Amino acid sequence: MRPDERALWLALTLLCVFVQDSKSVLKIKVGFLAPWTNVDVLDNFSGPTSAGALNIAIDFIKENMNLVEDVDFEIFTRDSACDSKQAGGYMVELHVEERVDVVIGPPCSIACVTAAQLASFWNIPIISWVATDPDFNDKKIYTTLGRTLGPFSKLGIFLNDILSSYGWTRVVVISSTFLLYSDAGKAFIKVFNENNVTIAYQVAYDKNPTVRRVRNILLKTKAEGRIIFICAPKNDRRTFLLEASSLGMTNGDYVYYTVEMLPDEAVVTAEETYLGNDDRNEEARQAFGSVFHVSLAALSGKEIDDFTVEVARRLQDEPWNLTLQEGVKGNKYAAFLHDALLVYAVALNETVSLGNDYRDGEVMLQAMAGKFLKAWDADFNVETAIAYTVR
Repeated sequence: MRPDERALWLALTLLCVFVQDSKSVLKIKVGFLAPWTNVDVLDNFSGPTSAGALNIAIDFIKENMNLVEDVDFEIFTRDSACDSKQAGGYMVELHVEERVDVVIGPPCSIACVTAAQLASFWNIPIISWVATDPDFNDKKIYTTLGRTLGPFSKLGIFLNDILSSYGWTRVVVISSTFLLYSDAGKAFIKVFNENNVTIAYQVAYDKNPTVRRVRNILLKTKAEGRIIFICAPKNDRRTFLLEASSLGMTNGDYVYYTVEMLPDEAVVTAEETYLGNDDRNEEARQAFGSVFHVSLAALSGKEIDDFTVEVARRLQDEPWNLTLQEGVKGNKYAAFLHDALLVYAVALNETVSLGNDYRDGEVMLQAMAGKFLKAWDADFNVETAIAYTVR
């Protein structure tokens, strides 16, 4: 063999080895639907205090998850604004113009309804990291929707067990229409109805009710029931209990259950559930003696604090290029956004390994269902072990 032939043979051999040993790169277009301009959700699950979690998740996937193919994520974001019409319009944009492979979001249930139904119609995967409306459990309608934050119906089942243990069969449900509290009231009513608990009075009110509105609700409550569930933000809960005290409804004859999906960062002890910025804290303390406050376990500790700081820092990276005000961190739901992309990556890997279509939403939903995800992020020492069961 001549030297030039030997060189050509060696080059072709090395090329074949390289091709055989290297993974192909799978380019995934991610549509990110989140409220970017709705100031009411800034501290809850807004785009500005959430988006950096996607960058952290992408780094984790590339560095720690041994996928059958290397994945290159490209993010396309739109403002869902916690508005069903706007979310629907931008969902069409993401599908028709950007041709995204998966949609992450929206977190607000009212916006997720439209987006998830469109995704079901197109049969593309969609994962919300918050939306808690119990109607999303209907997989005949929401055929491609996965969620990483459990629904309030689980808390409802827990509360129903408490009712059963005391032999209580008649309740009142008061819920705010603000964000997740509406979902909570709806979920509890559904669970109670399924378990033959009489809902003597149920009412939903708009954000920041007047004292007169609160008083009228309580007067009706006083006439109808003594076991009272209040699904409302912290300040509203305090207003209700202070007014209940003035009406003689905190003397032991009434039992109150207040609920929260995830506790606020400032609510660590029982004291923080009733403290306010006025001179009525002692009155509030006594009123809250009739209250059982229920929530999921808090995401807390140095590890999660470091994570939320990093979420804010990573917002400066592509594709966001934004800087939050000093002291503003990622929100308490950002970890569930992070995990939403990890769950998608696990399902993507399984689907591609089996030779199935990763753009088929129903196939991807089945790949996500019941997964037990354990992720270790060496940078922040954050370990999560969460079973994502999709019904």
